[in-house]
Amino acid sequence: MRVLLILALCGTLGVLGCSSDDGGGSAGTGGSAGTDGSAGTGGGRVANQCNDGPDLSATTSIEFSAQFWGCYDTAEMDIALSVDSCLQETPGLSEGCAECYGDYAVCVDTNCGESCNERGSDTLPCSECVQADCNLDLTSCTGVASPAVQPELLP
Repeated sequence: MRVLLILALCGTLGVLGCSSDDGGGSAGTGGSAGTDGSAGTGGGRVANQCNDGPDLSATTSIEFSAQFWGCYDTAEMDIALSVDSCLQETPGLSEGCAECYGDYAVCVDTNCGESCNERGSDTLPCSECVQADCNLDLTSCTGVASPAVQPELLP
């Protein structure tokens, strides 16, 4: 019933956003902030933020994992902003690309904090948690198929 009502409104009133052109659709609206000052989920984050020349070179380099985890380990209260700013300085990521990694740092801290913070990012529990809870969003945001920030397991 709701579908029919929506279709009827689209057809008779030309309601904005209901057109049937083949332009591929438009981006959704941003998500709202979560509780306790945490970012909302599934907001209007634009995908493929790091798949251009300089960002792609930096984020797929051998050094990038150590750079990310160094920024993460020294992050202040606002983890997203700290990591974002740190990665804009070295290795010089664009704002959009660095924001993906700031959001990733929040995911790691929120979902994998016990596994990564207390035991170290180079442990199997941290690696498994990051893969399960954070990598999909990071890959979508960055456009980099295999993010180089996966925690490296020490022998």
